[in-house]
Amino acid sequence: MEHLRLGADMEAYQWAGVAMPWRYARPLAEEHAAVRHRCGIVDASQLRVLEVVGPGSGAVLDTTLSRRVSGLRPGTSRHALVHNRRGRVADELIALRLDADRYWLSTGAGCTRVRLAELGVVAVERDDLHVIAVQGPGSAAVLGRLVDASGLGPGEHRPVGGVRVARAGFTGELGFELYLDGADAVETWRALLAAGAEAYGYACVDLLRIEAGFLLYPNDLSPVGAPPGARVGGLLAPGPESVPRGTVVHLGGAPVGLVTSSAYGPVQDAVLCLALLAPPALDRHDTVGLGEGREGRLVGLPFVERRDR
Repeated sequence: MEHLRLGADMEAYQWAGVAMPWRYARPLAEEHAAVRHRCGIVDASQLRVLEVVGPGSGAVLDTTLSRRVSGLRPGTSRHALVHNRRGRVADELIALRLDADRYWLSTGAGCTRVRLAELGVVAVERDDLHVIAVQGPGSAAVLGRLVDASGLGPGEHRPVGGVRVARAGFTGELGFELYLDGADAVETWRALLAAGAEAYGYACVDLLRIEAGFLLYPNDLSPVGAPPGARVGGLLAPGPESVPRGTVVHLGGAPVGLVTSSAYGPVQDAVLCLALLAPPALDRHDTVGLGEGREGRLVGLPFVERRDR
């Protein structure tokens, strides 16, 4: 779906071999405000939808996922981590149960299919499906001009015409994801813009999900180098200067954690960091060092109030 994403008004980047929108021709703060206060849409072509069908498929998925999906009722979904043979995180996904013996697995990193093959599970990649995320406090009103999404609770989904509408998102706001035929994606995208939605890119996605305290594989879920017993915490670093992933967090000269994700937050006028931190840093101190000659302040997560429940 290159024609959805690429244009003179957009900066692109590559994710898993797919060109994705990084930023449009306006300040990031404006894209951010669109999602937090109105309605934004983002092209989610990087998501791979795998279909798993057959009796007992849910029970097999339970053996490698961090949360049981066999108990989901049709029309509901659940976020879960994918574990490899050694029990480490190999991917993350949203599992949607369509009926008794049919699941869709919506995943971004692309490792899930390999893991399922190791278990003897045949997962069919639905190349015909396209995903558009509609997010923000105005998302229900905007989407309602195209399809009926009324009554969907968090994690619920249902088919509406040729579109499967899911109450989901990665922003902490009220939001929906549309699974639709690729042939209809451009027309639907244009219709959403005409209905009042505003496009945003993945620089904004990263900021929004960090604000909401959402972890991303592999950034925050591959704890190589993190101290034993580390847990995820939030840090605020003054000023707009970036804090690179892997920056060492220290306390009294001793390393106590690693920054796993960060983004400049225009509302806080500070860099928001997710970090894997040892309990002493989390439990007893407000201020820690970041790398060489910089300090950060420990704060609770999420950085902003979540309104997606």
